Amino acid sequence: MPLGGFFALVIAGIFAGFVYEVAGLVKLICKHHILAVIILDFVAAIGFGALFVLVEYFYLDFNVTFLSVLFFALGICLERISLGFLLAKFFRYIYNEIAKVLFKFKTTRVGKKVLK
Repeated sequence: MPLGGFFALVIAGIFAGFVYEVAGLVKLICKHHILAVIILDFVAAIGFGALFVLVEYFYLDFNVTFLSVLFFALGICLERISLGFLLAKFFRYIYNEIAKVLFKFKTTRVGKKVLK
């Protein structure tokens, strides 16, 4: 496996992990509704597969080996370990702040009229 292919798979895995973090934010907004979770996980799995196939096509000429799958998974794990916790905390903070503002707006006179 060429070294460029290794780095491309790891970077693609990190990107896939970041996209999954954003999907986690959408799940949080949907309050983990079972249908939303199923749909987002399905779309994420299809997207990860497509990303893996694209990287294999452009960098490795469809030379799929166990190591290429391992390097892609390594990128996802690296994102989850390094950035995953920080992004999850950040997204939860943003969600809580937006919820506080919306709750305050809902209790005002204008908010009661708008949100009838």
